[in-house]
Amino acid sequence: MMGSNDPRNSRNTLFRERLGEDGQLPLTRGGRCPAAWLRDGAVTLLKDLREIHDRAGTPEEFARYLHDLREQHRGKPSLMRRFTDAGLTTR
Repeated sequence: MMGSNDPRNSRNTLFRERLGEDGQLPLTRGGRCPAAWLRDGAVTLLKDLREIHDRAGTPEEFARYLHDLREQHRGKPSLMRRFTDAGLTTR
């Protein structure tokens, strides 16, 4: 069971705050999200997740997750640049 300090609880709350009133992610005209919007959203959520882990006292868990994520997507230079520009590097 998740407690009030559990990072997953805060993560879900932050994600729900980003949803539209109907519970769906906001879409652009034609019902499609451009790739850049998705990348920007991913960066924002990762920064929020980092803050949650910092507050929960588990920054090393986030660092491992970020390292694995960067390794998995290392062939995507635009995404890696967005991560770096946002300060999403291993500490």
